[in-house]
Amino acid sequence: MLQQVKEFEKYLISEEKSKATITKYTHDVISFIQWLDGRQINKAAVQEYKQWLENEYAAKSVNSILSSLNSFFEWSNLSECRVKSLKIQKNTFKSTKITICHIYMQELVDEKSFFLYTYYL
Repeated sequence: MLQQVKEFEKYLISEEKSKATITKYTHDVISFIQWLDGRQINKAAVQEYKQWLENEYAAKSVNSILSSLNSFFEWSNLSECRVKSLKIQKNTFKSTKITICHIYMQELVDEKSFFLYTYYL
């Protein structure tokens, strides 16, 4: 199996992937193979590995590892073993909280101005 990883590495080089990408992909594939501990690569094993990853890593890290594995599966004609990435919900709006101490504000402005200021925030 490690010979296959070396061939995959050669493929990544031929595709002009960066050194960092090549290192990451091969590391992720080797880690998966070690996790398999001699078991065959199949969809069920990959799904089990994905569950294990979810318990060990942040969602972005899991997706990065899955991307590496999916590339390896595609290259090695095991596309049936590909798995979907985790859904990551993005915050489209960033909330900003403005905390103003009422007593401090009263020292700066009169009560009427303070009311208008807080109303328009």
